[in-house]
Amino acid sequence: MSQAAVYRLFNTDDEMIYVGSTVNLPARLRAHAKQKRWWPEVHRREISWHETPEEAQAVESEIIRATRPIHNRGVQVAQAVAHELREAIENGVYPPGAVLPSLRARAYCSVSGVNRDRPQGHHSAQV
Repeated sequence: MSQAAVYRLFNTDDEMIYVGSTVNLPARLRAHAKQKRWWPEVHRREISWHETPEEAQAVESEIIRATRPIHNRGVQVAQAVAHELREAIENGVYPPGAVLPSLRARAYCSVSGVNRDRPQGHHSAQV
């Protein structure tokens, strides 16, 4: 079992600008420093350790869903949206046989603040 980190990066205004998870924190932060144009904005970081990479990814997704950091896009948004859909299905928002909104429509709702608890227009799958 390998531990994994969830790291939160903050700017000088103490706004969380990015959240990530990794099993190799030093390498991941070096990669960000080399590859991300926003890296100079990072002023402070918070790190929490988790028993498994899966646990860290779940925590990362929840933080992204709840806070929507400005530099988290792409896969992280999709993971957070998938987590929201799973919760909605488990909580009966979408009963068996209901048509689910597409991931693109759900991601738009998550980012734009549109009511995510009601089915939206673009449908793609059934429960």
